[in-house]
Amino acid sequence: MGVYNVIDTKTLCPKCHKPVEWQSKHLIYDGFVLANLLENIVLNERMEGEMHTFCDKCKTGFDADIINGQITNIEYRKPIKKLKY
Repeated sequence: MGVYNVIDTKTLCPKCHKPVEWQSKHLIYDGFVLANLLENIVLNERMEGEMHTFCDKCKTGFDADIINGQITNIEYRKPIKKLKY
């Protein structure tokens, strides 16, 4: 587990509409990389980068791009299957 910033988007899971917490993967503010400090970040028009989330309810992950402070290109990842032991 690494250190990351929480992106305060107030958005819901694109698939099941449950509240999810987005995390930064790579976040740039005015050309400078923002350090990952477990901070809550509110998007604004001077930010670009990537973020991701995982929904516990529908077991689906999502990646998204941030361009000019807007969430774009949300991509679904396949649901995770529970391993049998």
